[in-house]
Formats: sequence, structure tokens, C-alpha cells
Amino acid sequence: MSKPWQRALTASLMMILASLAGCLDAEDVGGEPTDAYGTVMVSTYHIAELVSAVGGDLVNVEMISTTNMPIHDYEPSAQDIIRLQGVDVFLYHGLGLEPWVEAMLDTMGADAPTASATHAMPSGEETLDFESILIGDLCRYLNSPSTADVYLLAEDAEEADELHAEDGAYNLAMPEHDEEEHDEEEHDEEEHDEHGHGDEGLIEPEETLSTADSECPAGTTVSIYHLEEGEYVLEFETEVLESFTMAMAAMGGGHAHDDHGDDDHGEDDHGEDDHDDDDHGDDDHDDMTPEEALSAFDTNGDSNLSWDEFWVAWNTDDDHDDHDDHGDDDHDDDDHDDEHTPLEEMLEEHMAETLMAMFNESDADSSGGLSVEELEHFIEDIEAMEDDDIMPSGGDIVYAFDEDDDGVLSFEEFSEMMGMEHDHEEHDGNETHDGNETSEDEFMESMMQMMFDMGDMNSDGFLNASEVDMMLEMMGEEDDHHEEGVAFIGLHVEREGEYGIALPEGVSLHVLNEEGHEGHDDHGHDDHDEEGHDDDDDEGHDEEEGHDEHSDDEDLNFDPHSWLNPMAFSAQIDVVLGVLSAAFPDGAAAFEANANAYKAELLALDGEFKAAFGNNGTCSANTVAANHNAYAYLASAYDLEFVTVHGLDPEGEPSAEDIAGVVERVNDDGITVLFVEEYTDQSAVASLVQQTVSNDMPEGLTVLTLYTMELAPMDSEEDYMSLMTKNLENLKTGLGC
Repeated sequence: MSKPWQRALTASLMMILASLAGCLDAEDVGGEPTDAYGTVMVSTYHIAELVSAVGGDLVNVEMISTTNMPIHDYEPSAQDIIRLQGVDVFLYHGLGLEPWVEAMLDTMGADAPTASATHAMPSGEETLDFESILIGDLCRYLNSPSTADVYLLAEDAEEADELHAEDGAYNLAMPEHDEEEHDEEEHDEEEHDEHGHGDEGLIEPEETLSTADSECPAGTTVSIYHLEEGEYVLEFETEVLESFTMAMAAMGGGHAHDDHGDDDHGEDDHGEDDHDDDDHGDDDHDDMTPEEALSAFDTNGDSNLSWDEFWVAWNTDDDHDDHDDHGDDDHDDDDHDDEHTPLEEMLEEHMAETLMAMFNESDADSSGGLSVEELEHFIEDIEAMEDDDIMPSGGDIVYAFDEDDDGVLSFEEFSEMMGMEHDHEEHDGNETHDGNETSEDEFMESMMQMMFDMGDMNSDGFLNASEVDMMLEMMGEEDDHHEEGVAFIGLHVEREGEYGIALPEGVSLHVLNEEGHEGHDDHGHDDHDEEGHDDDDDEGHDEEEGHDEHSDDEDLNFDPHSWLNPMAFSAQIDVVLGVLSAAFPDGAAAFEANANAYKAELLALDGEFKAAFGNNGTCSANTVAANHNAYAYLASAYDLEFVTVHGLDPEGEPSAEDIAGVVERVNDDGITVLFVEEYTDQSAVASLVQQTVSNDMPEGLTVLTLYTMELAPMDSEEDYMSLMTKNLENLKTGLGC
């Protein structure tokens, strides 16, 4: 979409062409001359209906666009501006629906006709801006979470679970800490800066919204982030709360078809697939049932898992790569085997021995293999072992590395245990090493001596079993240290858009792009960048995808579809009545009579909607699935909730992936009826229906139409009243009432 200065320049050129074209009379621009008072040009079909309802045959109505293009994306041509010069009144909706209007009228100057926006609301009702809708949804989620499930935040981002960016509330709990392990020095600003993310990968909020006049709990903060498709890390900080509720929702946008909308969708599926009660462990095997494990690793098909089959499974598990021998060619370049110190190898052997003992204990019938029932017991033991963090004792380690059998470790034995002696032997036989390598060896030896001396608590020059125990404990504490009051969870975003996140007072949030966060470089962002999202290719991406950078005044901050509320449409009748009466005073009386008659029809239509929906309506259900977020006013007026299912662009042709995503959503949420707009690609709808055929839906998903009336309907015999009546009947059908 062009920027305002580009539009102004284009409009100026068009004005020059218009002046060269000369003055055109009414017969040239408006077709056959009539006895009408004049001509009114409009931006959308629904405004044409307003003018026709008030003006009747006393005014001519023309659409400024001669093509069936969404008005938000339309740009006036030179011929359009020439036509506009010849009309008496120009009416447009406003609320940013037609971002080109202001620049065009400014450029036309004195040649511009009388112009007016038609948007209006009934007395006492407010325009529904997307920020207010967003805050309302977030407050509702916070006050009434749809689930009691609690997601345990991780001390380390690499170990964090993952949420999906679905609208709803999430109950989060900070990890537990041992108070004795954290003194005040660990909480100062310098400490946090060391652990901190810096500026790299940090997503700054675009704005923070006030919740003072909302129904949110006191102190709630709402921040809006622009998130592209991909993986993120949410870093929370709090010193006062052990658990809290976070609400999240995508902010609507009138023509941002990828937005999630203002609805409750996803409340029931915040973790049913990926985040159920069994999905909060740290390891992949925690997620695998005994049946799945047997199916995956029973290579000989005897319905039992042997030790060898288990050991292969354990070493090929992504979370246990450090337990195997890494003999694949892919690892040769890294010399991973050579990095294992004797201590690491000993620990791996200890793990293998521990697991084998547990395996044999679970093998109740001593068959040498585990059945499904035995495997279930074995998996429970593994989980318990990992919770207990079983390690070899200091005595085991001394026994393994005490070469002279004196019951303690000398510095030489300790160095060999840590792999230092092994390194020295390599360098002694290497005639090519230089002074830098020698200096490094000396530095490493001095560091090893310092570590040994710290462990030698009685200063006798040796490490006994208890001293090794204490050293291992200190090493474990160092490895496990994480700053108290800071915790993480992952976030997967499927659709680019603006997302609001609400948090209670006392909790701060940093949103980190996963590729910019240490330890998260391998999660697919490289592929994402190749598609044109990296910093070096922003311009090319915008041109290819057709999404220019929108300036602030071009963004749709309101749901513009207010005319879908019949009573708002009635208020807009009054606006048009005033404009036409001022422009054509001779017709004022007729205009008023027409307006009053039409408003009576709208009032009756409003009564039919209220009879069907709301607290006293005949329809008990009120949740509707639609492909486009255009129904905020309809929802607000009649207590309907719209679940926005993405992938079917109202005017575009979806990809196979888009359709697959819609099918998945249909299956997950039990959707049986989907509402689309009249100009949604019909082949996509047919393909979607075919892919949703099942035993429960033998004919597939039912697809019905909701008419938004920006564009003229395909059937020229239709009008606002008939299309809104169809909307009413289709909604009742979709809700089974």
C-alpha cells in the first residue's frame, strides 16, 4: 500500500490530467441525464444502500471504484478523479476503511465535492476500536480462565515448555528455589545484566495500554507486540509472585486477514495437543507412552523391549545425545568422542549401570525383555531417577581413578580424571605445538590446581571421598545456578500480527526472538529468514508479498464494519439524511420521509436478531466460526462470539498449507459450520469441505455465507435488508436454532 506522500503525488498528477481533459458535463460522466437533484458518489456498496434508502429516485448513486476491489486496497485512478469532479457529494465510511480519501480530497482542493464520512453509532454506544476490544478480551480471560492447568516456567530457556499464541489465559508458576542458595548479591542489577539478553533478539512492545477503566484486575499491564511467524522466548521477572495468570490475544485489524481476531477461540485448546498434564517434562521420552515406545523401538517384533533395543532408543533420543558414542559421520568433524573426559565417560558408565539395574528390576518375569506393563514401570523409574538426579558417590569416583589404591586422589590422579593428563600426553608427542599452546596448557594446569586446592578441605594434598562429594555438589550447584525471580517459557507464533499480553502488577516481561537467544539457534529461524524475513531483505520481502510498511495513519485501529449492526446502520441513515438535505434542500421533506420509513424497517430487523440471540433469544448457542474478523459490531449487539479460523482470505486464494491449517482447526475445535464471505474463493471452500468428510460429518463441513457488503453482491437483486436477513437466517442455521 502506498504511503500518504505517494498518494498525494499520484493524486496531483491525476489532477493535471483532469484539467487537461477539460470540463465534462453530467451526461458525459453520469450516463443518461435524469430528473434527479444531483449525483452522489460513494466508496462502498453499503453506503450506496444508505443513499438509495434516503434519496430514492431523487439522487443518482455512483461507486468510485469500477472494479470489484476491496476498498481498503483501492487507489483512485485519474479517470476516477475526473468523475469525482463532476458529482455533488462524495460519501465514504471513515474509521480508516478508505486510507486514500484524505490525501485525494486535499489534493483536489476547491475542485473536491462536498464530502462526509458516514460512520455513526446509536446514542449511548461507542465505536469499537481494536485496542478496546483487545483489552476487553484480555480482561475477560484474566477474570475467567478457561482452564486450571498450570504451566511451570523453566529456570533455563533451553528447558522451557512451549505455548502456542492462542487467545486465552495461561496460569504460570515460577520454579522453586532454595532460599539458602541465593544471597542478596545474586539479585543486584549487575548480576541480572550478566544473565540478560541485551538488545539482540529483544522484541520491544509497540505500546502499552492503560487498563484503568477496564474490568481487568487492578495493576494489570497490557503490552502490544508485533510478532512474525516463528519461535520466541518469554522471559518473566518477579520477586513477589510465585504464580500468576497471563492473558494473550491477537489484536484485530479490519483487513489484516492473518490476525486472530477478538474472540475466544483457543480457550479450549491451549494445550490439548501439546501441553496436557503429561507434557511438562524435560525429556522427549516423558511424552512417549509405553505402547508408543514399544511400537517405535521393538525392532524384532516380539512385543518386548530388550535392553539392547532400549539402549539404542536412549542414545538416539534427542535429549540424550550426550549418552551415546556419536559414531555417525556427522559428528566426526566435531571430534565429540575426543571431548569426553575420563570423568564424563565414568558418569556415562554409571548411568548405563543404573539404567540396566532398573531395567532388570522392571523385568518381573526375567524374560530379558519388557512387556508394555513392565515398560510402564520402567519409564516411571526413569522419571523418578531424573527427579532425584542420581549421581555416583565420591567413593565410587575415588575407587575408579585411584591408581595407587591408597584410598584418595592425588593431584595427578585428579588431573587424569578431568582429562588433563590425557591432553598433556598428546602435546608431548606433538612436535608442532607452539608457545601459545604451551601457555594454554600451563593456564589449564594452574586452574586445575586451584580447583584441586579448593576441594582439598583438610589441605593434606589429597582428595578423599567426602571431599569429592562436596566438589561434585559445588559443581552441580554452579551448573544449575539460575537467577532467582527469572523464568522462561517458549512461544510459537503461527500467524504474523499484533499480539496483546496482559500481566499482573509485579511481573515484567521480555519477549526474545529465539534466534537471538543463546541456546536457541537451531529452531528453524534460519529457514524463516530465507523466506525473506531477515533484516537485509526487508525491502524485497515487502515488495514480493505486497505488504508495504504501513504508516500509523494507515493502520486500521477500528473495526470498520459498523454497518452490520442494523441500529448503527440506522444512525448512519441520519448522517446521510443531513448531508443530502443540505446538498439538495428541495428534496429535504422527501428525504426525511424515506429515512423514517427505512429506519422502521431496520428497527424491525434489529428485533428479529434480538429474538434469535442474546439472553432471551431462541438460540442457546452463541459461538460462531468465521474466516474473517469483520463482525465485532454484530457480536457486540447480539451477544455472539466469533471464532476466527484463518487460512481462507475473503478475497484471496489460499495455499494448500492454509487449507490444511483450517482442516486441523476444524478437527481440533469440533467446528461443523464455517462462515465465509461471499467472495471467498469457492474452489478453496470445496477442497476444504472434501477434506473434512468423516464419520461424524459424512458430507463434510457445512459452509455458509455472511455478507459484509463492502463490495456489491453477486446478485444485483439483493440489497442491505435482504442480505442482512440472509445473515440472520444463516447464523440461526449455523447455531442449530
